[in-house]
Amino acid sequence: MPRSPTPLPEPVNPSITPLSERALRLLLVVMLGVLVMLAYILIWTGFSAAATGGQWLGERMGLMSDMMASARPWFSGSFLIR
Repeated sequence: MPRSPTPLPEPVNPSITPLSERALRLLLVVMLGVLVMLAYILIWTGFSAAATGGQWLGERMGLMSDMMASARPWFSGSFLIR
C-alpha cells in the first residue's frame, strides 16, 4: 500500500512566512525602481556622448569656433530653417 504524503506543518505565525506576498511586492517595487534609475542614467549617458560627439565633429569640420559658437552663417541659418 502506497504511503500518503506527510502534510507540511503550518507556520506558527502566517505574517512572518519566508518571502511572504508583501515581501515579494516590496522586492518587486525596489527592483523596478532600480531598473528605472539605471535606464535614466543610461539614456542621459547616451545623450551626453552624442552631444559631445556632435560638438567635437562640428569643431573638427570648422563649423564651430573654439568658443563653441557657430563659425559659419549658413550653419546658424540651417537651425532656423528647421
